[in-house]
Amino acid sequence: VQAQLAPASLDRLDELLSAGSDVYHFVPTVAAVVASRLYHTRGDRARALDLARRRTFWWNWMLSTPLREEGRLAALVGDTAGAIRAYRQYLALRSDPEPALHADVERVRALVRTLELGARALPDVDSSDATRAVRNDVQRRRVE
Repeated sequence: VQAQLAPASLDRLDELLSAGSDVYHFVPTVAAVVASRLYHTRGDRARALDLARRRTFWWNWMLSTPLREEGRLAALVGDTAGAIRAYRQYLALRSDPEPALHADVERVRALVRTLELGARALPDVDSSDATRAVRNDVQRRRVE
């Protein structure tokens, strides 16, 4: 999907998703994920977070990844409590992760600890870079 999707088209998709659909259909679930990522790409993090928080029947089948994404977006917009809540739910679902997911689970655990120490918001970067940047933010504020 092109990141340059016309704003009016993306807004219309959001309207259609907000209007609701049969929650048992998979397409609206995928469309919400795509729309969330497109809003994030456009710099509209609050709207991206709103879409990430919409749940359908299908989220129950793949809830851990949307919760991790919700946590990331919540932290980016400064919703520390929302980020911690989503990340904790993610960690509860990943309480005994398979080996391939250990690194991701540990990264999220580190992010939760850092957010609980008072990080304001995560920078818009990925995985280990985000963890490093949050730790630097907390350390910088301790010095100030």
